[in-house]
Amino acid sequence: MASDTYINAGGFGNSAQLTQRDDRSKMLTRQFSVNYDNTFAEDHSLSVLALYEAIDYSGNWMSASREDLLTPSIEELFVGNTETMKNDGASSEMGRKSFVGRFNYSYKNKYLLETTLRADASAKFAPGHRWGYFSKCFCGLENIRRIFYVEYKIYCR
Repeated sequence: MASDTYINAGGFGNSAQLTQRDDRSKMLTRQFSVNYDNTFAEDHSLSVLALYEAIDYSGNWMSASREDLLTPSIEELFVGNTETMKNDGASSEMGRKSFVGRFNYSYKNKYLLETTLRADASAKFAPGHRWGYFSKCFCGLENIRRIFYVEYKIYCR
């Protein structure tokens, strides 16, 4: 005989429960560079590099659960009690971008000059302050197998 009375199913004295979670994330990286190297008149060497990099991250998740399922045989949320339903979730996005330029010059492999400029941006920093600039200058002289150099680094924000 059929009845309209249902008994919550479960095991070991507990009612059946179900939790489902969905996670999604992606990361997209792009990097492009151009490099130029040449020697002029046997004594002058020149190298130039330009680089661009961008990385984008995003992700989200969602979780839902119900307790007191009518039967553990049907693994669907709608089988559970609406009074015990729970849900949660989160989402995030982040990105960064970089530009790098480098210039190297040497005369007879004795006198050396290198300069670098880097510009970095990140979504983690406050709007209006997302870019950081970093520069470097290197001068060197090779003399009797010893290298003497002076290096300057400047950090700007």
